[in-house]
Amino acid sequence: MKKNIFKTITHTFRKYLWVLALIGLFLGMRWFYSRDGVQTLAVKIVTPEKKVIEKTISASGKVKSQNSADLSFNTSGRVSYLGIKKGDTVKKGQLLARLDTSIVDKNIQYYKDARDIAVRNRELFVQQYDSHRNSVGGDDEYNIMLRKNDEMVSQAEAAYQGQLDAINNSYIYASFEGVVTDVKKELGENAAPGEVVVKVENLNNIIFEIALDQEDYGYMKIGQFAKVELDAYSNVEFTGKVTSLPLYADGISGTTFTIEISLDKKEESTPLVGMTGDAKVVVNKTEGEVSSLFYDQVLFDDNDKPYVFVLDGNLIKKQSIEIGLEGDIYTEIKTVPDKQIVVGLNDKIEVKEGYKANIMSK
Repeated sequence: MKKNIFKTITHTFRKYLWVLALIGLFLGMRWFYSRDGVQTLAVKIVTPEKKVIEKTISASGKVKSQNSADLSFNTSGRVSYLGIKKGDTVKKGQLLARLDTSIVDKNIQYYKDARDIAVRNRELFVQQYDSHRNSVGGDDEYNIMLRKNDEMVSQAEAAYQGQLDAINNSYIYASFEGVVTDVKKELGENAAPGEVVVKVENLNNIIFEIALDQEDYGYMKIGQFAKVELDAYSNVEFTGKVTSLPLYADGISGTTFTIEISLDKKEESTPLVGMTGDAKVVVNKTEGEVSSLFYDQVLFDDNDKPYVFVLDGNLIKKQSIEIGLEGDIYTEIKTVPDKQIVVGLNDKIEVKEGYKANIMSK
């Protein structure tokens, strides 16, 4: 029994001895690095890299047709003809739909007859009285009656043309070559003025459309290079250019501006109308490779002046620098320090001037 107790005590003592040894080692290292009263920080050395720096504006968007039309009638009526179905290819000027025009046809004939009668009456008046103006009271009275006949012809012509316009409002024609992407009415259904009946899009001329707020819109210019990634295609990058900038904000929200980006063709992947994704528009870029640091390795003082931390011997000091383009990932360094640049070993370490550097590899 005494032997077991002795064994347990010995085991416990050895266990605590290791703990005490580790504590002693930690305290010894801390004393070593701060024996002159200067605290140390774990830092690593970074070297400026040669990079082409880009500043981009990012936004989500959708693939759309540059030529898209929601076609409707300009009058109300019953749909009596649909010459297309969804997916059909149509040519410019092709008749797509028509309303029942039986009533309008009768009206047209009525007003055409009224116009023709007015024209004949005028002609008969001229034939009868042009050479016998005294029969109607002389030249002045003749001219007054002739003017009345002219006005009656003009009014009848206007009424007739109005009916022709009415029947034209009963037809829908394709305004460009494209594909029918939707048909919202069936034969026999009633259509109201302005109600969408057929949607036609040119699927060979597509764009990627994004919406930007006014702060980002200020960076946009026609012709800027853009990179687009679509949700439908992983690891595929489409390229294009900014092709259209609006002159006013979106009419619905009133706070965003709709930007159109052309899309270059790719043989292996085809953007389709309705696909969603993200675009990056390059609004600024260095002409070539320049010295650069990762964006968070450049710091700014209270006066917004840029600086980095450098090694002066084994102490950490601030050094002011001049920077150029601040890109998405890297910042251009125009004046590269003549001393080694250091940053914290990880994001939990705050580097401070005057501290001693404990250089770590990672």
